[in-house]
Amino acid sequence: MAKILIIDDLPDNVFLLQDRLEIEGYEVLTAYDGKSGIEKAINEIPDLILLDVMMPDLTGIEVCKTIVANPITSNIPIILVTAKSGVEDTKEGLEAGAFDYIKKPFNRVEMLARVRSALKLSEAHKRIIEIEKRSTFSALVVTTIHKIKQPLTLMSLSSTAIKR
Repeated sequence: MAKILIIDDLPDNVFLLQDRLEIEGYEVLTAYDGKSGIEKAINEIPDLILLDVMMPDLTGIEVCKTIVANPITSNIPIILVTAKSGVEDTKEGLEAGAFDYIKKPFNRVEMLARVRSALKLSEAHKRIIEIEKRSTFSALVVTTIHKIKQPLTLMSLSSTAIKR
């Protein structure tokens, strides 16, 4: 089950998103400001973050940049969910590192489709990392075996030569 973090300062917005996502079977975490959202992202490592842009203290754009800049959370896709619907707003959000941008009021079907799309990307990225880890481990094992085998072979040949 995918874990989704919702960061929004308005409890009604959080409830609406949480309700729709839980009905679809997702585990939902919530944060009501940018600072606690960043902390939850670091501590819980969700599969996806839905982030409001217009929040007091830290804006969603600032939160997005912080999450993307942190090596622990940099691979978590972020979907900005906001009433700001201008082209420049969308550009700013995507340049901050967001995966997608949903404009409020959002259509439930569209929102769920975008969530699924982001989760597929996240899952594919996790698989790639796992394959790279296995490949690196295999290369390390092969190199280690070679480095161990070479002196043993020399010792075996030397031993055989001494016996003769």
